[in-house]
Amino acid sequence: MKIMRRVFAGLIVLAGVVALYSFGGGYKYAGGSPAGYTGSPFDNKNCVQCHGGSVGTVVNWITSDVPAEGYTPGQTYLISVNVSGSGKKGFLVSPHDLQGNLLGVIQAGSGCKLVGSGKYITQAASTSANPAVWSFQWTAPSDPVAEITFYGAFTVGKSVTKLSTMTIVLNTTAIAERNISTGAAYPNPVRSSVFSLPIKSTYSGSIRVFLYDIKGRKIASLYDGKVIGGEDLIFNRENSWLTGVYILSIEANENICVQKLIFD
Repeated sequence: MKIMRRVFAGLIVLAGVVALYSFGGGYKYAGGSPAGYTGSPFDNKNCVQCHGGSVGTVVNWITSDVPAEGYTPGQTYLISVNVSGSGKKGFLVSPHDLQGNLLGVIQAGSGCKLVGSGKYITQAASTSANPAVWSFQWTAPSDPVAEITFYGAFTVGKSVTKLSTMTIVLNTTAIAERNISTGAAYPNPVRSSVFSLPIKSTYSGSIRVFLYDIKGRKIASLYDGKVIGGEDLIFNRENSWLTGVYILSIEANENICVQKLIFD
């Protein structure tokens, strides 16, 4: 009896790191996955750590109604998870950046639940339906992020793990149409040490200008103050701003517009 207790305790300690153990059933998360197993670069773990078996990649297992031209900050969209194959199925999905920060807000739909303080969404119960479909709402972040990737890990019949991603882009055209304060930054691409942002002659008031990288990380606060219509704001390019695509965000009178800015 003592030996059995030691063995049982050993199983619990071993499994407790990654999964719950049940006699005769192996490792199971029928009621939803734990947080942190999407297979993203930040998580660096997926379902195979708990279930064992094989892991592969698939496409279009995460879909959305985001238009082809991209998402608009603050808007809410429908995200769907489609899992096919034989056996019981489950999933874990999260839209986050390379530092693990949640991008936007997830709202659980029917048959789903949130885990990890709302950063991840998973099934509320496993299903053998083929295909298995879950849907939930996602509200895009109010601050512009050039690209947002949804990372997903899916288990099929316990021993098969699939990974899939969905990347959506920012609709800069739609946001630019809301611009009441400035014209387009120039020169663009920026090949010199300075660039300018013209203020429209019809606008005078407060303005804030921020620079983001393509992953939505704020690089710099370029300006915060009042402007006079018809003038140009002139910015110095920092040496640390490497060649690539950036997002210039302009805020004026509760309106936000963004522009793509390329540094050569």
